[in-house]
Amino acid sequence: MASKSPFPGMDPFIEARGLWGDFHNDLIICIKRFLNSKLPTRYVARSGERSYIDVVDPDGELLKRRTIIPDVSIHDRAESATIQPVQAVMEESGDESIIMYGTQLEEIRESFIEIRDVESDHRLVTSIEILSPSNKRPNSKGWDEYASKRSDFFAGAANLVEIDLLRGGQRHAMNTPWPDSPYYLMVMRSHQAPACRVWPAYSTRPIHSIPIPLLPSDPDLTLALQPMIDDIYVESRYGSDARYHEMLEMALTDEERALALRAT
Repeated sequence: MASKSPFPGMDPFIEARGLWGDFHNDLIICIKRFLNSKLPTRYVARSGERSYIDVVDPDGELLKRRTIIPDVSIHDRAESATIQPVQAVMEESGDESIIMYGTQLEEIRESFIEIRDVESDHRLVTSIEILSPSNKRPNSKGWDEYASKRSDFFAGAANLVEIDLLRGGQRHAMNTPWPDSPYYLMVMRSHQAPACRVWPAYSTRPIHSIPIPLLPSDPDLTLALQPMIDDIYVESRYGSDARYHEMLEMALTDEERALALRAT
C-alpha cells in the first residue's frame, strides 16, 4: 500500500517535483464529486476550463516554468543555461555568434468548478478556483484573464472560492495584506463583495475546512480539503516521486525540513 505524506497539511514536494498538474486535476474531480453528492437538488456542480495560447519565451521566465514549477533550484539553472554559457564562449574564443530562439506558442488549460442553479436557467451561483501557476505569473495571459474574472466576482457577479496551494508565483493584490502563510483559502459571498474571508494554510498543520456558499436562502456546504489531499497523495503514489532525501532549495521552515527528513 502507498504511504501517506509526512506533511499533515499541503505537501510542498508535490509542487516542487513537477506533480502539480496531476494533483490539480484530481482535486477538481474530488471536489466536484463531493459537491454533487451533497448539493440540494436545485444545484449542480460542473467543471469548466479556460483555454488560451501563450507565447513561450525560451530566454526568460516562460522557459523556467517548462521544467518543474516552481523549484527555485531549477529556475536558477535554467537562467544560467540561457545566459552565462554565451558569455563564456565569447570570452574564451572571441566567437561573436549569439543564441536566438524562434517563437513558440503553448496552449494552456485551466480547470475550475462552477455551481449553477438549474431552477434559474443554470445561473452561476459559486465559482471554485484552484489556482494554477499561470494564474500567479504577472504580465502573462493567464494572470490577466484570471484578474479580469476575479474583478467580476468582486463586483458581486457570484460567490467566489479561491484555493491557493502553490508557493510559487505572485498573489493578486488585495486592499488588505495577505496572511504570512505559504497557502491560503478565500471565500467571498456575492452579497458581501468585495469583502472576503481568508484562512491561512500550511504544510505543517491540517488545512482548515471552508464553507461553500450557495444562494442566501440555502445553508453553506462544508468542504473538508485535507482528507481529499491525503487520499490523492496515497492513490496517486506521490511518495515514490517525492524524493524527500533530496532537500529542496525552495524556502522550507525548520519544521518542514524535519518532517521531510522523517520520511527518508
